[in-house]
Amino acid sequence: MDRKQLIQQTLGTIWESIEHLKSEQERIVVEISEKSQLLDQWQRELNGLEKGKGKSSHERLPKGEPLRRINALYENDPRAQHDGLTIKEIEKRSGIGWTTVRNVVHGEKNGFADIGGSRWRRTSDIDKEKKRGPLKAVS
Repeated sequence: MDRKQLIQQTLGTIWESIEHLKSEQERIVVEISEKSQLLDQWQRELNGLEKGKGKSSHERLPKGEPLRRINALYENDPRAQHDGLTIKEIEKRSGIGWTTVRNVVHGEKNGFADIGGSRWRRTSDIDKEKKRGPLKAVS
């Protein structure tokens, strides 16, 4: 085997390795997202039980908490970062009331943009994508 063939074989092996790692990375990102959603659900369940101790079920969240929770949804979900979420999806996954979610994403200072189709993305995710180019859609 001459040097050129050896280099070509090495390049092929490296490309295969990179593709394998990319597919593993996508699987891991999806798994992290699923685990994070599960964690959020259990945390809401626990919070609901703790709130049930003599407190009203309509107690307001502390200032800034809805924005923190919504940002956490996006942080833990690459699909949301890429494709955005509807207000209804955010409500369902965060446990925050629809009107509160609407007020958060509509707030200019909160960093969300309507990308059409009633979907909302964080402006920071849009800016990152512009700098590095579009991400491959996560399936």
